[in-house]
Amino acid sequence: MDKEAIEFIKEKEAQLNSKIGWRTFSTWFGTNKGILREYGVFLCAFSDSFYLEDFERLPTFLGYTIQRKNKVEYVRFDMTFKASSIKSITTVRRSEAERVIRSKAKEPLSKVGKITALFAKTVTQVELDSGELIYFELISSKEFEKIVKELKNGRI
Repeated sequence: MDKEAIEFIKEKEAQLNSKIGWRTFSTWFGTNKGILREYGVFLCAFSDSFYLEDFERLPTFLGYTIQRKNKVEYVRFDMTFKASSIKSITTVRRSEAERVIRSKAKEPLSKVGKITALFAKTVTQVELDSGELIYFELISSKEFEKIVKELKNGRI
C-alpha cells in the first residue's frame, strides 16, 4: 500500500473513531434515492457498520487528464449503515439497477438467473430495513456477504 493510501486509511479511522477491519472499492455505485456514481466508491467495515465514500476520478487517456467542457461539479457523497440493518443481498442486472436509481423505485429487484448472469453485467443489491436500496459493482460480492455475516455476529 502506498503512502497516500495509508494516510487516507488513517484519516478515515480517525473520522470513524474505529479501526477499519475490511475494505474494498466498488467501481460503480448507486442508490434508489437517485444517487449514481460511475467512478466508484471506497467501502469499508468497522465495528458493526459499513462506511462508503465516493471519490472524484478524472478521466485520463494514456496517463494524461482529459479536460471536459461540460464537466459536472463534483459533490462528495458518503454514508454509514449498520450491518444489522441489511435485510437482503442479491445479484441483479446492472441495467435494471440503473432504472431503479433513475426512477427512485422502492421495490427491490429479483435475483438474476445463473445463465443471465453469464451474459449480462450484474451488480450487488443491498436492501436495508429502511427500504433504501444500494447497488455496488464489487470485486467480490461473496467476500462482501461473508463480511456482513461476520459483522452481524460481532466477529470483525
